[in-house]
Formats: sequence, structure tokens, C-alpha cells
Amino acid sequence: MRQKIYLAILMLLLPLTANSLGSELIKKYPYSVLTDDYGILNEHDLSRPRGFTPPRKFPDGKLYYFYWQCFPRKDVRISLRDIGYSSFNIDDNDSELTIEAYTISETHQYGMRRDWPVRGNEKAFDGYQKIMRGQKYICLQGTYFFYKDSVTDGKKNRTYYWTFEKMKTKKGCESYFEGRCQQNQT
Repeated sequence: MRQKIYLAILMLLLPLTANSLGSELIKKYPYSVLTDDYGILNEHDLSRPRGFTPPRKFPDGKLYYFYWQCFPRKDVRISLRDIGYSSFNIDDNDSELTIEAYTISETHQYGMRRDWPVRGNEKAFDGYQKIMRGQKYICLQGTYFFYKDSVTDGKKNRTYYWTFEKMKTKKGCESYFEGRCQQNQT
């Protein structure tokens, strides 16, 4: 029930917040951007790779579409954690790379599709840090899976779990998959 209320509120606020894209793009891709884009995204960002369709509704965890959300840089954190073992018999341990964006009562956690050796994830981590440095806003693209509610020190928090696809700022774009960003186009 709460999820339906949250999605209804988002639906009402979308026309008010996603105004940087222009009315034609909002009509063409009405559910692709869940927040204001702060002038970072363009039509190329909203269009899909061959075989993918734009979202036809807000995230519900049943159909997997790519959605964009943009956050102030100060509210976005990237973490790289060595998980202490390797999936294969190699010297480098695997690591978990996570991007989290915080709002007053919510956390949006973007996880990678799989764990990679530390050295490989360090390269991605550095790339994300580089395009975030000095930026006011960060846009993240991912597929929504589910949310989980928790209470810490008497304060309710909801964590939304996403699979990471892309990060874009006015400085550039980085994608989980090579070739899915069109660099320096805003």
C-alpha cells in the first residue's frame, strides 16, 4: 500500500520536477526520469539500446526498465569493499562496488551486477569519482528491484535497491557496460 502511495506522489510531482528536459522529451519518455535532471540528461540518455523499451510506468519491481534519478553531489557516496575472498583461484580478492544516494528519509542503493577483483573495481571507482569531482548534481540510471523499510534510533528509513547502469554529470558519463555512454553530450 505504501509503495502505491509513493508511486502516486511521484506521478503527481513528475511534471513539476522533470522540467529541464523540455515538454517534448517528457511526452516521449514520460517515466524515464523520476527526478529533476538539472539539465544533465538529453534524448540520447533517455533512448534505449536496441531491444530495450522505455518505461511505460513507474518502478514496481515486476518489469525491469531503466530509470534515471538525479541527486545533489553532497548526497551521493561511492564505496568499494574488499569482500575477503576470490571467486576464482587468483591472487586478487573480489570487491563490492556500491553507489548510494540519500534523501531525508530514503536511501537509493545502486549495486553492480556482480563482484569483480579489487583492481578492476578500483578502475571503475576512480572513473566514477573523476566525473563526480566538482559537480553539483549526479544522475544515476538503473533498474529497480525492491525496497526495504528499517528503523534506526526511532527514525524510519526506506532503502530502494537498484542495479546500476550509468552515471552522468555535466562533466561526462560512465557506464557499467562499455560503449553505453555518449561522452560529453548534455
